[in-house]
Amino acid sequence: MRRRAERLLRLLENAVERMSIGVVITEPDGTILYVNPAGASMHGYTPRELIGTRYDLFAPEGEPARPPASGTLDGRGWMREQISRTRDGAAFPARLVSDSVRDEDGHLLAVVTCCEDISERRRVERMKQDFIATVSHELRTPLTSIVAALGLLGQSALRDDPDRLKELTAVAHRNSLRLLHLVNDLLDLQRLSAGRLTLEMTPLEVAPLLDEAAAGMRAFAEERGVRLEVQARSGLRAVADRRRLVQVLLNLLSNAIKFSPQGAPVRLCGSREGERVVLSVQDQGPGIPPAFRDRLFERFTQADTSTTRATGGSGLGLAIARQLVEAMAGEIDFHSLDRGSTFAVRLPASGHAD
Repeated sequence: MRRRAERLLRLLENAVERMSIGVVITEPDGTILYVNPAGASMHGYTPRELIGTRYDLFAPEGEPARPPASGTLDGRGWMREQISRTRDGAAFPARLVSDSVRDEDGHLLAVVTCCEDISERRRVERMKQDFIATVSHELRTPLTSIVAALGLLGQSALRDDPDRLKELTAVAHRNSLRLLHLVNDLLDLQRLSAGRLTLEMTPLEVAPLLDEAAAGMRAFAEERGVRLEVQARSGLRAVADRRRLVQVLLNLLSNAIKFSPQGAPVRLCGSREGERVVLSVQDQGPGIPPAFRDRLFERFTQADTSTTRATGGSGLGLAIARQLVEAMAGEIDFHSLDRGSTFAVRLPASGHAD
């Protein structure tokens, strides 16, 4: 029985040593008796460095220490979320689950605490909240317009006003297309995530393709008072899926137009860099805020997530564009200053450079 108990103890120790969740055993006063590698590395230490130190070493500066035993004195375990501190002072959210170890008489001997870094979970939660707020706004705005237009169309007073009827019908149609665009974005994102999007990769003449994308945005640019300029030399060819590449360019142009001041140009250019064809969209807008640049291509992300923002959009376009470009063996990046931004799509070239 003793050998069996020792074997089980070694197996338990081996399992705890390999756990991805931190495990810390402390005395009732918070002195650390044991910490597994995950628990130590989570805080920037090695297990040996932590043995004998105080558990409140993990508490952020200025916060009162909360020893693990504080929630176990009544014989029951506890669970809480709090901020923990790493060796270099960085803070991260942690989920702690503790329980007591007692002798036969009920005296507290030690406290076992499991610690999990929930930074990623918190990030996903924020992303979901932003997504719900964004999609709710994007659905509510066109639906409100459609409902109002249809309500007015039913009024008898408008039957003899064909111009007003035409205007209301156009409003309902335009906002219906906006809803359809949002649904298509969500479907594309799902297909890309599941790897179920089929691409037809062929050599494409770049100049006509840029003209096609610009033509699709010309009316929107005129409505915003923005000039569209297209520059691409003839004979330039890239390997891509035509429909999806036009989709990417339309998205980049739409963003550039939305953020450009009235009267400013938006340039769509094609050029050759070695074995790559570069398609770029340049605007004269306010630029991309530095704090937002690292998250620019993330899903459901926008520089302004408030429901009163001046420009529309689901926050999906750039995420979809990046995944489409990468699926076509290409790359997408951007350059932004205090004034103006340039997005560049790099795709495999077809044929030899001149």
